[in-house]
Amino acid sequence: MEESATLAASLSVYGIVPKTVESEFQSIELSEGCFEIVLDWARLMSDRVLAECRYLVLPHGEALSFSNVSRAQPLSGLVKRLKNDWVLEMIRDDRFTTYYQPIVDAANPDKIYAHECLMRGLAKDGNIVSPGQVLDAADEEGMMFHLDRICRLRAIDGFASQGVDGKAFINFNPTSVYNPVACLQSTVAAAKAVGLKPDQIVFELIEREHVADEDHLLRVVNFYRAAGYGIALDDVGAGYSGLNLLSMLMPNYIKLDMHLIRGVDQDSAKQSIVRNLLQMARSLNIRTIVEGVETKEEYEFARQEGADLVQGYLFAKPAATAKGARGSSIAA
Repeated sequence: MEESATLAASLSVYGIVPKTVESEFQSIELSEGCFEIVLDWARLMSDRVLAECRYLVLPHGEALSFSNVSRAQPLSGLVKRLKNDWVLEMIRDDRFTTYYQPIVDAANPDKIYAHECLMRGLAKDGNIVSPGQVLDAADEEGMMFHLDRICRLRAIDGFASQGVDGKAFINFNPTSVYNPVACLQSTVAAAKAVGLKPDQIVFELIEREHVADEDHLLRVVNFYRAAGYGIALDDVGAGYSGLNLLSMLMPNYIKLDMHLIRGVDQDSAKQSIVRNLLQMARSLNIRTIVEGVETKEEYEFARQEGADLVQGYLFAKPAATAKGARGSSIAA
């Protein structure tokens, strides 16, 4: 078979010769920690072949036979696990840090209202791993609950250590919370331990997929709201954060999706959408945050249309130290 020839050729680079068993199967012997060989081979294979080929890991010394081959699983599953093994190690070892981006008063951008606390993963060598990579891998492995909890607690501790005034906006995926009571208890304990009051923390709800159980989402949000925490809905105007979710949750803040703001001063359609979202929020007594502001023209439009708060590279990029923290400058 062509796949067998490709496997044999790729393994020969490592000095490994596959053994044919019962003329139907091939077995290879790998030393501990050599699963990167599988990933090398997988890069040469199509998705169809990976789905059709099957694998079985046997203890050293146990021979491959028809009696145990029934336990074989699709090779694609092993490849997926090996590709995401790094994120499981990252979560296990708690290799995360927090970056901070200021949210400023739209009428007076020198005045910092809050900081958004942003998760950053740390590779073994200390380099930053992009949050998108971490989230995607954790989601594939069903580890969003553990990731969300670690990053939520790390953000609370990190923000308190910065010694800055204002609020902390902490990203929070409520669909990953199975038990709102236990989740709330750990959050309250962490905030209390570092001296933060509930009214200093705003949980920014992020949705990576459509909310299937809206009742559960509302229960989670209401648990936190009843405890005195603020609620913000992220990316309004894009993705799954639709108007039905807004009307159901009635958050304290909404953040307008950054793609609506990009070049808004030159796009009449975007202007109309942003203008109406801002007006709607005012009528509902919800404070607005325009994020992703990169130019003075985008900022001027948001300010003139009555946005309460703004956030973006025009004012400051996310950094390991919060603006206004000990030893830092408030100026962007």
